[in-house]
Amino acid sequence: LRQRLLGVKYWEKETEARKIMFAGYDSLEHSSWESIKEILTIKAKERQDVATAHDEELQRNEREDLQSDQERAIERHRERQMRRKRKLQQLKAEELPEEVAEKEAVDRLKKAKEDMERDVPYDELQSRLVARKELYDALENLSECAQKARAAREGKMTERAINKDAEAKTDELLMTKEGQKRLKYEVQVQYGQELLHKWSDGNRFQAALAPLFQPPDEEMVPLATTVAVAVVPQSSLAAAREAARTVILDEHREECREEAIEKLEQKKRDQIQQFAKMFEEFEGEYGTVNTKWERLWDNASYAKYWYNWESGATEWTRPAICHKCDEFIDPMDVKCFSCDAPRTRANMELYSGISAAQFKAKRMAEEEEDEDSVYTS
Repeated sequence: LRQRLLGVKYWEKETEARKIMFAGYDSLEHSSWESIKEILTIKAKERQDVATAHDEELQRNEREDLQSDQERAIERHRERQMRRKRKLQQLKAEELPEEVAEKEAVDRLKKAKEDMERDVPYDELQSRLVARKELYDALENLSECAQKARAAREGKMTERAINKDAEAKTDELLMTKEGQKRLKYEVQVQYGQELLHKWSDGNRFQAALAPLFQPPDEEMVPLATTVAVAVVPQSSLAAAREAARTVILDEHREECREEAIEKLEQKKRDQIQQFAKMFEEFEGEYGTVNTKWERLWDNASYAKYWYNWESGATEWTRPAICHKCDEFIDPMDVKCFSCDAPRTRANMELYSGISAAQFKAKRMAEEEEDEDSVYTS
């Protein structure tokens, strides 16, 4: 059909062209349609290979970017660690001897608490007494070291307040409109004083004009000073500007010093309250320093018990011991009837009696029962 429609010569010509065009794909072993299908299959495979290579390249780039981000994160973390290490070294170098002694006192108290919380049998009662003495000695030592460290830090805090903090507050103020206005006023005051002293010792004409720079009021600037500041070069006001800044800085130094003193006084009060509370908690948890009651461990019953090594009394439940006379307080008693001392906060947790509100409610209930019995009768 092709030969009849197109002619033999035309088809031979097209065949030669096809040989040249598809020389890399077709060896003329197939028909035309089969060759085209084979070529399309090869082209599709080539496109798929290109897409696969592109995807692999994208994945490789993503992995490289992720690895780069991880390396940068590791580097930033290393830099932060180095900065923190340098900061700690700097703080350690600036650490006061009193602060070092305070840290050592804290470590000593921690070890004393660990020894005191250890369960010991009756055979090791003496070690328990030694541990109790060491505990309160360590607590007293920490209190003294903390006071010395606070007193030593007060000097540093006050110095920083009147120098760095005051400088920062002054610079911050001078960046505002109010600060610029204040600085302008102080410059006029300082320059007026400078001209007043200078012209008072000058020639006859300057001495006659010198009173014009005398301020009529402490908070007012003379007109002559305002005019002089407006007409003189800025370089002539350098000394007055520096003196004005010093006046503002001195005011801030005084404010910072007063604030620092107030904060230090508050810290002192807080420290006193903190150690008073700590002593109270220690006495509630471990007993007073001179108590005869010790918590021991019974290996036979595998339980704790409290033993009075002077009287030989034994309690298997935690007793309420008076913090003043060291006597046993009955669980139903509201206070120690041996010395008339009230229960401490720790001993109130061991109180089994009724409260004042409960006692009042009980009394009212009894009164109502009496009234009902009278009415019934």
